[in-house]
Amino acid sequence: MAFRILVLIKQVPDTRKVEMDQKTGNLRRDLMGAIMNPEDAHALACAIDLKEQFPGVYIGVLSMGPPQSEKVLKSACCHPVDEAFLLTDIAFAGSDTKVTAQTLRAGIKAIENEGSLFDLIICGHQAIDGDTAQTPGQLAYFLERPCALGLDFLEIKENRVFYRFSNNDEIITASIKLPALVSVTKNINTPDFPTVRGVIAMKTKVIRVFDRDKLNIPLDDCGLNSSPTRVIKTFFPEFSRKNILIDGSEVKCAETILKIIKELPIDA
Repeated sequence: MAFRILVLIKQVPDTRKVEMDQKTGNLRRDLMGAIMNPEDAHALACAIDLKEQFPGVYIGVLSMGPPQSEKVLKSACCHPVDEAFLLTDIAFAGSDTKVTAQTLRAGIKAIENEGSLFDLIICGHQAIDGDTAQTPGQLAYFLERPCALGLDFLEIKENRVFYRFSNNDEIITASIKLPALVSVTKNINTPDFPTVRGVIAMKTKVIRVFDRDKLNIPLDDCGLNSSPTRVIKTFFPEFSRKNILIDGSEVKCAETILKIIKELPIDA
């Protein structure tokens, strides 16, 4: 049986073009472009590298989000991807990391029930629209599979994942047994651009869609209402500090600074 890899990818707002509603404090996603989460592109490249090393490897890509998320799945399908899956339902809106992980688990189980267990699930370490890095670990917990997070190197041999990651000033190497889940950082590789042949092949690939009913998830167990955490408001920080340029000799500068300090309010 072929070695099976599932790559999780997410469509995120292009944070290089952030627009916000000044009244509500919410992101104006309608005015922002959508891209594949950068570290997810590295996860996909990791799977492709493994497919090149071990012929016959199956690669599936899975995304959870609104119907527009098909865009990043199509982008992924320009590479040597075998199948694409989208979990989408209005009921999933507002899911926090815990509920997102639970929904992803339901989707993965539904796909595995049709075929066989995924040997390796690869995620980007974190998404640029949240930066929590919580979902991969939570998903591994709900799937009851070992995980290794924030990797900058991995290889497969003897039914194990051998990996490396950085922890402050330390470089740690270890291994875990398959099946497993890993998350990778941008340091693990450099993604390739799709080929012309890949772009043409993408047009023949079908994205399979799963909604709440297909996944048999109760309405009370998904979306904002079942999420224990939620984002109340997003805003740009306001800086109120004043910069004062002090010029002159060391003595003159010291005298000026002392004068400024004396004039400050007592509670400053």
